[in-house]
Amino acid sequence: MEKRLSLPLLLTGLNRQLLFMVEGGLGFPFGGACSWQLYETAKSLGIDLVVLAEEGHALKQQPEFGHWYHHFIPIQCGYDTEFPARIVSAVKQYEQDSGRSADGLLTAYESYHVAVATAAQQLGLSHEPLSAYEVATDKFKTSLSEGRKSYTASSVDQGLHIARTEDLPWPLIIKPCRGWASELVFKVDDIEQLEQAAPRMRSDSHGAQFVMEHYCSGPEVDINFVLYNGEVYIGDETPKNADGGSTSFGELDYLFPSQLPEAEQRAVYDAVLRSMTRLGFRNGIYHCEARIENSLVEWRFNSRGIPSLEPR
Repeated sequence: MEKRLSLPLLLTGLNRQLLFMVEGGLGFPFGGACSWQLYETAKSLGIDLVVLAEEGHALKQQPEFGHWYHHFIPIQCGYDTEFPARIVSAVKQYEQDSGRSADGLLTAYESYHVAVATAAQQLGLSHEPLSAYEVATDKFKTSLSEGRKSYTASSVDQGLHIARTEDLPWPLIIKPCRGWASELVFKVDDIEQLEQAAPRMRSDSHGAQFVMEHYCSGPEVDINFVLYNGEVYIGDETPKNADGGSTSFGELDYLFPSQLPEAEQRAVYDAVLRSMTRLGFRNGIYHCEARIENSLVEWRFNSRGIPSLEPR
């Protein structure tokens, strides 16, 4: 009852806002981060959402979703240096044709944050620092910013050369530098396992570059928070499939509130907030993940297969 949100259910006097969203979700609109709730919430808040995405986007292929957005503008998305310019051109053209000014530019697609922030800067719209996104959306740069010993490679040969010439802290976690959703994330215990995993790291969506660093076996937590006045809410993740010997790192379930010892919750809170503000982030909604090394607790399964955090 103490942490219950006390908000009015109805808001009055809202002025309609015009927001541009780059890439309205890569898959079917009912799946992933850009789900139907995003569009319905925008409508309920008086937001006209203009989607900038590829011509063959799922939103355009399914006419029943046409009422979700205010307008759709086809645009070539990608990682080339001209991508921000294409975003700027599309926004300016719409402003000219409609006689309205953009109130904001956003994306829920992590790999496009640098391009979108660049475009927002050129349009004079609110955005977080480019330098912060350049680190936060690159797992190798993120590791270095945290002071961890990490290596990066873009081919099997490079990865194996590093493994044979460097004193690596086995076991390793390897993952795409530009990855998401725990795709192509592998734990490897030795060079032989690395030889099997490395050829699978290249993909059209994640790119060829991958990071190699020490695997932390402690309990994993999700940290989801709105950064405005520094309020952080922590929730546990139950064991990954890989914690039980699988090669998958997909989430199995979530527990809230956290069962971590209070001191470890405070350590996570302080560490994540310190990392975010050090990068330069000041405002926004953030989802972070972390593991607790040398934790006082560990995941155990009871006789019914239900996991819980228990003292070591």
